[in-house]
Amino acid sequence: MDKKIIFLVIAALVLGGGLFFKTKKNEIKDLKETPDYETLAKTVQIEIISSNDKIILLRNKDKWTVKNRFDFQADFSEINELIKELKNMNFLHSFKADKESLEKLSLLNPEKNKNKSGTLICLKDKNGKTLFSIIAGKKREKGGQYIKIPGKDEIFISASQIYLDLSPAFWIKKQALDIKKDDISEITLLSEKNKKIYQIKKDNKIKYKIIYPDKKDLSPDKNKIDSLFSSLSGLEIKDIISPVEKNQFSYKFIFKTQHKDIITIFIENKDKGRIYFNIKNNDKNKKTFISAMMENFILEIPVWKFEKFIIDPEKLYIQKKNNFCKNYESR
Repeated sequence: MDKKIIFLVIAALVLGGGLFFKTKKNEIKDLKETPDYETLAKTVQIEIISSNDKIILLRNKDKWTVKNRFDFQADFSEINELIKELKNMNFLHSFKADKESLEKLSLLNPEKNKNKSGTLICLKDKNGKTLFSIIAGKKREKGGQYIKIPGKDEIFISASQIYLDLSPAFWIKKQALDIKKDDISEITLLSEKNKKIYQIKKDNKIKYKIIYPDKKDLSPDKNKIDSLFSSLSGLEIKDIISPVEKNQFSYKFIFKTQHKDIITIFIENKDKGRIYFNIKNNDKNKKTFISAMMENFILEIPVWKFEKFIIDPEKLYIQKKNNFCKNYESR
């Protein structure tokens, strides 16, 4: 059995505890409508369905992927959080469901209704059989959430809330690279035709030397070069755009590390912050920076991070002020 799933189940059981309540009118005693140990162990597919989108998460051995993001690796921590929320649902009481209340509380099945529907969450086994499902409806102002369990004619009130992001991009693994600026020894920028645009070397941890273009009449802008050398540190992605096609780039950054690893960043679309990359490790036995799977896709990264990849070589230098500016400032 998957060790991560076993750990997840045990953690959920410890955190969740049992569902035992005092018996009162319309109160639920020892309710069993949460996924149990056996259900979680058998779950290999999670579907999250809204009226606008459908997210499919798949487990293959010890890895989760997002099916509608080219089977890209999923963020296990987010899946773990969702299952804990399902496991720890605390149903306080219930009341009879009718069409009016289902519409008012957004609990209609999204597979059959576009309007006034909730979010359907299904846990399935390897044969596609549904092991557990709920429809999450409106959240209550005073806390908690309205829940509908398919096949039951009741609406349940949960003491807790299920926090869901209905974008497939939310569920992908975000961290791409984390290479500190002190580990980078050299950066070269090439055009689509492999023409050198600029090259910078670092003599030590703080001193940079612009090899090309060498403008001796200008001083290097240390702050901007610092930013460039830190562009691979904590690099996260926003979304997966598509698989990579050959020579699908307009610029190419070549980063060399102190350990003689080579990280090539290809700029696929500079206006939309889209990149892809390739990594060559000097030591084949050394753990790679990232899963090889990520190298096969065009990735969208945050704008503020993309701006660190300087394309214009003029921005590497502190520009001299012209005489007009000097005369104006001296007034």
